[in-house]
Amino acid sequence: MRKHYPLNSNGAEDAGQLPWKDGVPSTGTEGSYPGQALFTDSEAEILAAIDASGQARNGSDLAQLIQAIARGIYLGQFGGTANALAAAIPNNIVFSALQPGTRFKGFVTATNTAGVTFAITGIGTASGTVQASLLTKAGSALQAGDLPVNQLFEIQWDGSAFRLVAAAASEQPLPATPSSTVQFTLPSAQSVPNNSNSQLNLQGAAPPWGTFSNGTLTVSKAGNYSVNLVGTSNIVPSAQTSHNTTFNIYINGQPVIPQTMVNWTSTTQSIGLSNSFLGYLAAGTTIAGWTYLGNSGTTDTCQVLSALMNVTKVF
Repeated sequence: MRKHYPLNSNGAEDAGQLPWKDGVPSTGTEGSYPGQALFTDSEAEILAAIDASGQARNGSDLAQLIQAIARGIYLGQFGGTANALAAAIPNNIVFSALQPGTRFKGFVTATNTAGVTFAITGIGTASGTVQASLLTKAGSALQAGDLPVNQLFEIQWDGSAFRLVAAAASEQPLPATPSSTVQFTLPSAQSVPNNSNSQLNLQGAAPPWGTFSNGTLTVSKAGNYSVNLVGTSNIVPSAQTSHNTTFNIYINGQPVIPQTMVNWTSTTQSIGLSNSFLGYLAAGTTIAGWTYLGNSGTTDTCQVLSALMNVTKVF
């Protein structure tokens, strides 16, 4: 919409006729003459806002303009496919160009399974279309499930791509739920030698924030972690006078606390022990469970009957 001016004696808008003047009938003073475009252009702008908001024009509803402002450009149900959305500006409204910052609202009826594109029609001409990637608020590709069905969301054109106005599900931090805890166990009894540290042959699945191989967990994300290791060993001592064993958590190949031993001189025993750690770990840090059997001779035998290591990423 442009600025309008009073009409001159030739019936043409003329900036030289400013300022606008009121007529005074009692004195015969003429006022400014407004052209019809002042009214028709204003009406067209208001109706375009109402139309683009998806409303049906209603002559008895004098609050449609404020509803249009509050609602924005409402597209309703997106067309296209789950990963290639499409829509047209409602009621055949045409934008001369798609300006950065322009927002659209709508919902999908099929959850996306990968990255998404969006095409909006009604740019430049009635059939003119702008198609580009639909990204997260931060500008990353959408992940599967970021656009759930029947949930209203808003997107914004940034000049080269469309972005979600609110953070997508994939941008949210992982909640501190049991899914943030992984568990590693000993699948069967493990024999260990005397007078040495032995790594436990723990097994389990890798978490989203790390990798697991050969009994060792490597964290891929820095943060606070809680580690708990418990186990039971069966000791068959020889005639030696001193026997000891322990379980320990190793961080980057080193025990997290000095080894605390259980000592005894009796016959066969099953010893249950535990160890724990809570602290900050950098990405790339390794975590493993170890055990130790020691004595003053060489004929003691030891089997680790069971072992359990829980690792939790504390958010």
